[in-house]
Amino acid sequence: MPLLLSTFMEKYPHIRFQCGEGSSFELIEKLLNKNYDFVIGGKIYFPEEKINSILFTTSQLLLVGSPDINGKREMFPQQLAEIPLILRDEGSATRYIVLKELEKLKIKLNVIIESHNVELIKDLVKRGKGFAFLPEISIMKELKRKELKVIKIKGVNLKYEVHIFFLKIKLYPLVLKFFRISFKH
Repeated sequence: MPLLLSTFMEKYPHIRFQCGEGSSFELIEKLLNKNYDFVIGGKIYFPEEKINSILFTTSQLLLVGSPDINGKREMFPQQLAEIPLILRDEGSATRYIVLKELEKLKIKLNVIIESHNVELIKDLVKRGKGFAFLPEISIMKELKRKELKVIKIKGVNLKYEVHIFFLKIKLYPLVLKFFRISFKH
């Protein structure tokens, strides 16, 4: 978002934005209540009769731990029940994707903390307090700096889709301009 917003602001410096954050569910609710003209979030269930969705980008959901954790580079899905897991809150697309996939495998997770705050989750994982599933796009800096370590799960591939959601009733000209600039990248 910072790259998209800064590009848009350079082209339209007189426009003011109101940006918010929350779980994908919360953002969809705010869109339905007309608090936002559009939202960008992970794909979850949404009322298709009221909202349009455009795929913006995809990312992998990765299991990450502290770089200090010795050895663990790969595990079987069943081993997820043995590790302390820090999970996103209800309404989060990350949580929805992880639980949906692991439910198919009949794996019960050892969730020790739930939070809506991704920065808190990253910090706790860095400190070795647990493991977390996070979208690769949200942890690229930490992976590059080797502050987080990826643990592969054999046979599990979690894809995270980021969509732009907007109401079907009206699309404002300014939103269309934002879309045109955003999709050039």
